Amino acid sequence: ANPARRSGGRRPGGRRRRGDRLSKTPMSIVVLRDGVSRTWTTPWQAGPSSFSLSADGSELGYVDVTQYQWPISPLGSAWILPTGSPPGSAARWSRKLLSNVPAAGIQVTDEELSPDGTIMYVVTSTEPGDNPNKSATEALSAYSTATGARLRTLHSWSGTTSGPPSLTLGGDEALLWGMYNWVDEVNLTTGSERTFTQLPHGGPDADRVFDVAW
Repeated sequence: ANPARRSGGRRPGGRRRRGDRLSKTPMSIVVLRDGVSRTWTTPWQAGPSSFSLSADGSELGYVDVTQYQWPISPLGSAWILPTGSPPGSAARWSRKLLSNVPAAGIQVTDEELSPDGTIMYVVTSTEPGDNPNKSATEALSAYSTATGARLRTLHSWSGTTSGPPSLTLGGDEALLWGMYNWVDEVNLTTGSERTFTQLPHGGPDADRVFDVAW
């Protein structure tokens, strides 16, 4: 999958929102498969990001982070797009799995599909509705892609201030970064968590981790 291009923005209190961009031109989601591309369009406000594919390439997961700053937009959501769908509007062919809940201060920030496409692992951020500068609570949960039901919350973090976390999967483990300036590993079966203390983390002089691969 080729994610739509995006430019950085920063929310009040320095919490950076992925997907923020200045241009108001429509955005495109492009999937390349066997040398053939297929394109779906989406309004610029959606800010599609956090792309992931099932192992057979038949399902594309993504998050509409939205272009809005504070308060949280009701448009933010996690989607699944069958890559065999006809080109056109992404919203027409995608099915919504989860949406922001502005009244509760909950927003979707990242997602990853399981290899078989039956589970979407979603990161949500819950922030105090009266003050976006206060610390947040982040959670990693597993959702059924067939029913949209939350299967379980694997782990949660409270008092985070660095920014909405990012997520990547490898086997039975997930890596999350963007919280507390460090990288956490979560077991997708047990929900157990550990921090990679080998990386610079914590304290006012810590180096921020911007991206991770494994």
